[in-house]
Amino acid sequence: MFQQIVGRGLRKCDTLNKRDCLVLDFAQNLEEGGDLFTPAIELGVPGDAPVVPILDIVCPECSHVNRFRKAAWSADMGITETGFLRYLENMKLVADSKNQPLAGHLGSQCGNLIEQSDQSLKRCSYTWGAVLCPRCQRRNSHRVDFCVACEEPLSKRAKRLTLATSRDENYAERLVRVVGKSKPWMVAGKSAKSGAPNLRVSLTVQELPYLAPDSRRKRKRDEDVNEAPREPWLPPGYVLVKPEPEPLMAWFNPTAPNAATQASWATLKDYVAANQFKDSGVDWSTYSDVAALLDVLAEPHGALGFRAPSYLVFKKNVIRNKDGSDSGQERAFYNIVSLHKEHPEAEKINQKEPREAT
Repeated sequence: MFQQIVGRGLRKCDTLNKRDCLVLDFAQNLEEGGDLFTPAIELGVPGDAPVVPILDIVCPECSHVNRFRKAAWSADMGITETGFLRYLENMKLVADSKNQPLAGHLGSQCGNLIEQSDQSLKRCSYTWGAVLCPRCQRRNSHRVDFCVACEEPLSKRAKRLTLATSRDENYAERLVRVVGKSKPWMVAGKSAKSGAPNLRVSLTVQELPYLAPDSRRKRKRDEDVNEAPREPWLPPGYVLVKPEPEPLMAWFNPTAPNAATQASWATLKDYVAANQFKDSGVDWSTYSDVAALLDVLAEPHGALGFRAPSYLVFKKNVIRNKDGSDSGQERAFYNIVSLHKEHPEAEKINQKEPREAT
């Protein structure tokens, strides 16, 4: 808990121009002169607390020396300089059931902060016991359930959850067609909480039809069910779901530090650049003030005027009541993943199937 408190204090917040924080250790978790970034917590239980040895582990990727707590291992094992267990008899690495080397410490990710070309700091991405994401090839800690870069499910419980909620509105990315929009459909404004400039988008969208398992097949065969005639091209056990149009209100926040929000803003920039009414040659960097840039984007016939999207992909997150029920007031938040002037798979859909040679 102490480490979590320190971590929250050290979390960056550029919108508040946060540059420092004060940690008040009333419970004396740290000794005088103790390291705030790798605290050795010895308080919490009566009597003498067990002493956990600290190991110096060299990162195989950046050679940074990390200080991690030692894990428990048997007497016939030792540990390499880079933190992996090995047998003392033959010096071979200890592997798990997937033939991956096992770490002999309780650390997860290297703590080295590497300076980038823009003078920003980025944490080294190396992790011990890493799981390689099959979707984006990002290295992830073996302790995470979802990829930190693309949210691909990695653990068994995450995969089971994904299978159970593949059509759930809280997780699935939805491809929808824009069937209506207000005038104007994009308005520049400010966040009600932080006051940061943003763009509000108001559209009416309709999700494209999709196949879903037919729940009627679970009923008993002898039960009298009036079933509607099924389309002959549908696969057995599935029905065609045609969602109704629904209003969509989303915000683009260029100054928000959230990774998903920044990805949405990058998507909007790419879409605007590719769908402008005319090649005005106006450079985005000429707008030093973010609020001024958003005003120009919201102006339909401005210097950066562009065509409204006909299709888009979004994620919908519904905040339900505290008791978990669906009744009463609920709020829906939309995160736009991509914008499209045409169906994103239009070329594949319109492509003619190759004929077999006779």
